[in-house]
Amino acid sequence: MSILSVSLIVSFTAVVATTAASAQETRITNFRYDKTISIESNYAKFEKTARSACTYISSLHRFKARKECRDDLMNQAIVATKQLPMIVYHNQMIGEDRRSTALTKR
Repeated sequence: MSILSVSLIVSFTAVVATTAASAQETRITNFRYDKTISIESNYAKFEKTARSACTYISSLHRFKARKECRDDLMNQAIVATKQLPMIVYHNQMIGEDRRSTALTKR
């Protein structure tokens, strides 16, 4: 039996503040959901992909901007899987205070 997986193309826009103005960039990142491994393993792979995708950000507030980028990518990727167990796991990982409306509308 072949590995069942879903490739997700998630585009995001990050607004990066600089001293003079803000720059806007759109990138496409490929997330791969593998149905043959655990939710926790898939989630860890998603986090690694999001972290890697957001390393391009360089600004005065780099840490905050990269974190916002990673959070946004993770939310989009998790919703795109349409896998309720993955969505529930993500909601548990981020906690009630950071839960987005997109993740709770199911």
